[in-house]
Amino acid sequence: MVDKLKYPNLGPMLWLSFCFYILFLAFNSTANSAAKALRDSGFDNLGFYTLSVLYLSFGIFSTVAPIIVRTLKAKKSLIIASLAYAVWMLSLGLCSVFLRKGILGKEGIFTLNLTVAFLCGPGCSVLWVA
Repeated sequence: MVDKLKYPNLGPMLWLSFCFYILFLAFNSTANSAAKALRDSGFDNLGFYTLSVLYLSFGIFSTVAPIIVRTLKAKKSLIIASLAYAVWMLSLGLCSVFLRKGILGKEGIFTLNLTVAFLCGPGCSVLWVA
């Protein structure tokens, strides 16, 4: 049995680790399959461009992420940043639905995905700083 006095933060640390595992299991699965799925759906290199924009934005906003985390505090920063990842994954998942239902055309799907990817970048940087 683990001594709670010796390791008082073990429970919260294990919970946070489990949540990171679940988040990045979903994120990596989405990122790995997005390029092929989008290409097969007729979007050419949109998956590559989406990841490129996301990581470019991540790099740019990493310079201001410490200020955001200091302002919002770690817990709120983690929650908001996780939502940014979720919105990005959701936007990729809705591409075929929007196209099939005629809600957005090809250009609209490109614009939506690249915009959401750019907006996910600050979330990524805040998550890793928090």
